[in-house]
Amino acid sequence: MLLESLRNASEADVFVTLFSEVGDQLSQWRAYSPTGSGYAIGLAPRTLRQAHGNSDRLHLLRCLYQPSEHIAALERLIGLAEDYIDEHKVAQSDDPDRVYREAFKLFAIWLPMVAAVIKHSSFSEEREWRLIAPATFFDEQSVRVRPGMSTLVPFKRFVLGENDVAIAVDEIVVGPTPHPSLAVEAVAALCESTALRNTRVYSSRIPFRAW
Repeated sequence: MLLESLRNASEADVFVTLFSEVGDQLSQWRAYSPTGSGYAIGLAPRTLRQAHGNSDRLHLLRCLYQPSEHIAALERLIGLAEDYIDEHKVAQSDDPDRVYREAFKLFAIWLPMVAAVIKHSSFSEEREWRLIAPATFFDEQSVRVRPGMSTLVPFKRFVLGENDVAIAVDEIVVGPTPHPSLAVEAVAALCESTALRNTRVYSSRIPFRAW
């Protein structure tokens, strides 16, 4: 039963949107934005936690970078299954196999979520958080693809706000650029034209280098 649940977990699709606690970091500008024209959009954690009506299938989780954190997360997951077995008193059950099946099913549901936040320690400076949803969360059934650096990347379209209500953008950081003042003015004008009047716009503290 456990092996079957693990096989199901390995085939489960989850989709993630990536965020960082750090809005102005040289390594991330280099990795994720075009030279001289990058922007970091700052959203408050409450905006992400309240996304889509606080759906219980949408989870905002911090990435785990240290091996000790990885082990602790898996131990907590195993503990959930053990607690389920204890609560349903498997020894007194008329159908103990059913109790074990449900416990393993619970384990298999959460395992892909935990796997999605386990990262190598070399990435720890990014201080990443991930908004995670299972494939069943989305209305559209088909998976779209976009070109990645080395392969096609599957994705599903997701709108943070509901009913065409704009979400709050706390700040926008203009990345290293040869014309920081002009770039900040342009973004501020864009915010004004789209009713983002309380959004703070400022330039990266990192000097621009094109070589």
